[in-house]
Amino acid sequence: MGATDFTKSICKKGLTPLEAFNKLKKEAVKMYGNRGYTGTIAEKVNFVKVEIKDESMEGIMGIVRSTTDEYVEGGVSDKFGPAGLIETETEYIFFGVAGC
Repeated sequence: MGATDFTKSICKKGLTPLEAFNKLKKEAVKMYGNRGYTGTIAEKVNFVKVEIKDESMEGIMGIVRSTTDEYVEGGVSDKFGPAGLIETETEYIFFGVAGC
């Protein structure tokens, strides 16, 4: 099986990171099913927070691209590893590589 990158964001609206993660997973399962290998956040069981200094969209996307472009076993770039989480002032951004 292959793998593909995903990026999903959600407004904080009083949600904790775990609540936001679970909400996005539930939405992905509803949209793509729970058969596995959807290439979405539905395939992830946990996440790790990635600290950033530059909250501009350009800075965030640079982190997302560099983290998912280079394979790091057991990390965000591993389709079996955790999703990454970038937290900004207003939203949570989850990203990573998932089996498809």
